[in-house]
Amino acid sequence: MYKYILFDVDGVLLSEERCFDASALAVWEMLYHDRFVGLPQEDFILTPSAGELKSIRAEVFCEDEILVWLKQQGMNSNWDMVTVVFGWVWGQLLSYRYPSTSERNLFLQSNERLRDQFDQLRKSDAINGFVPDFSSFLSVFPGFYRQGESMLVALDRYMREQGGVDSSFCLRTGELWALGRDLFQEWYLGDDRYEGAEGKKPRTRGKKGFLDQEVPLAKPEAIYQVLEMAKKQGSALGIGTGRPRVETVVPLTQLGLLSAFDEHRVVTATEVLSATKRKPDQSWGKPHPYTYVQGYIGTNVHQEQAMTAVLPLPQAEEILVVGDSVADLLAARKMGAHFAATLTGLMGEKARDKFIELQADYVLQDVTQLPTVWGESQQ
Repeated sequence: MYKYILFDVDGVLLSEERCFDASALAVWEMLYHDRFVGLPQEDFILTPSAGELKSIRAEVFCEDEILVWLKQQGMNSNWDMVTVVFGWVWGQLLSYRYPSTSERNLFLQSNERLRDQFDQLRKSDAINGFVPDFSSFLSVFPGFYRQGESMLVALDRYMREQGGVDSSFCLRTGELWALGRDLFQEWYLGDDRYEGAEGKKPRTRGKKGFLDQEVPLAKPEAIYQVLEMAKKQGSALGIGTGRPRVETVVPLTQLGLLSAFDEHRVVTATEVLSATKRKPDQSWGKPHPYTYVQGYIGTNVHQEQAMTAVLPLPQAEEILVVGDSVADLLAARKMGAHFAATLTGLMGEKARDKFIELQADYVLQDVTQLPTVWGESQQ
């Protein structure tokens, strides 16, 4: 039996669908709202219907093919997804409006702030014929991307080398990433929760949010029973998620699951942002193992201890990470921990072969099959 079991949230306990919806809406808003680029082909809709939302997501993520590829490369952050997909189209738009490298450089040098760049392009009739080509991401970028590279760094490198575009604002210290993060939070949280969590007013009021529409990946009672069973057998339970704290605490509390976890082992994107502020030259989100290392050590221990932990951890054999993504597996492997993959993420059953190829210790249909893991680990 493992002494520590650390769970991802999206794709393990809760469906990822609402997060992906919010990601698509953030990209779409940046393209079509007249506060940002304001392309004229589509009208911005503040409260899209279910059918409109499905259509927007299908357009932005190419029927989820872009999402699948990003997840397979280990991307775990919805904020990064927003930046990468919009950043790709942003490079297209600049090349469309300013065909030569010298023209693009002059434009960027004359308009250093992202807001000014949006304003100048929006006022130009020359962009009216521009149509975003999301599908080109899948046909071009995978051949350029270096396995294991940060996707944001890869996009920055691509835009500099291929288009002469300074895209440093795509990095986590840049304007575009900050804007994409804020818009995702607005769509996901809704007006009131966004203002309370972020301490600032949303750019566009009227968003209802998705936080009260979360879908558990099994009956909450069945999940809770498995968690309590693990605790009775001596396991300390923690969470390592790419969600910010409020987006973790609210739905898990509503579903009656949060109380099963050790409060000092719940690690979220909020802690990752704190680590990033301490050391901005390093990406601390998954597949970096920091999230799970902090969950193992505990949040009541100074953050620096988790950030500087020597890997693999000396007692890593006592730790089981439960996740749905390649990013989770890579993080567990760097720690030296065991890994149980759940097939309730974006790819579903199709992910089985990938996890077998990557030699996951266990592959589960869903999180309620965890007791079979304990049986195997005791043999």
